[in-house]
Parts: sequence; C-alpha cells; structure tokens
Amino acid sequence: MLRPYTLLGTLAIGSLSAQNLYFPPTFGNTWETVDPASLGWCTDQLPPLLQLLEDNGTKAFIVLKDGRIAIEQYFGTFTQDSSWYWASAG
Repeated sequence: MLRPYTLLGTLAIGSLSAQNLYFPPTFGNTWETVDPASLGWCTDQLPPLLQLLEDNGTKAFIVLKDGRIAIEQYFGTFTQDSSWYWASAG
C-alpha cells in the first residue's frame, strides 16, 4: 500500500529538482527577464493591449512568468521608481 505513495513522492521530488527555479532578489532592480515570443505568446497583440492600458489610465503593467519579467511597461510620467498609494492589495 505504501509503494504507490513512495513512487509518487519520488516522481514529484524528481520533477522539482529538474526545474530551473528562479527567485528574484529581495533588494535591487536586477530581475531576470524572458522574451514573450520565446514563451509562444502572440506578441503582435502586445501593442494594442499596451495602448488599451494607456488609454484607460493605467500607470504601470507587469507580467511575470516563473518569477521572470516577461512584460514591463510604464505609462505617462510613471516610472519603476514612482511611488503609488495602495489602500489594499489582495
């Protein structure tokens, strides 16, 4: 009865160790990036998306894939160093 669980645990641990895990640094602005095209995303649809976000008053837009920055865009005078008031998040 224990064998199936042992096999399942071994496979799960093996698959985790085979992945190249990445965690961004706690401090600093040096996150790794990944090209959206290399992820198989429809990059020809990014400009209309970014235009829609800008037209609707978005200040910043970021998409992470496995901890890496795939898309990072700021609008107007807003930059990665700009402060923003958060009343709640979540």
